[in-house]
Amino acid sequence: MTNNIFDSLSHTDFLRLTLEAFVRQGYEVEQSSAAGADGVLIGRDGERIAILCKKYRGAFIGRPVLQQFYGAMGQIGCKKGYLITTTDCSPQAYDFAQEKGIDLYSSERTTGLMRTAFG
Repeated sequence: MTNNIFDSLSHTDFLRLTLEAFVRQGYEVEQSSAAGADGVLIGRDGERIAILCKKYRGAFIGRPVLQQFYGAMGQIGCKKGYLITTTDCSPQAYDFAQEKGIDLYSSERTTGLMRTAFG
């Protein structure tokens, strides 16, 4: 199993850095009280985007995680969501995400987000 830049971070630190990366891109962050979502990003245009961070190592994110996230999106009034992960998602998760307005950030895309935000 290969190492990546996220291996040394705790889940809490990964969440904090991810939220800060979006703040640096101009979003405001609101905490979420819904189970299945870590927060809400608020864009300059007022768009609300649910966010869920999953720091896994070597395991795929499956459809059930996305189903719970999608339910949380409804509870907090978001029609769009971002799942940010340090791994990748199963093919079934990709299919579900595409149907439900969820953007998936696999390890590679998450790394790009961090590089853009922090250099």
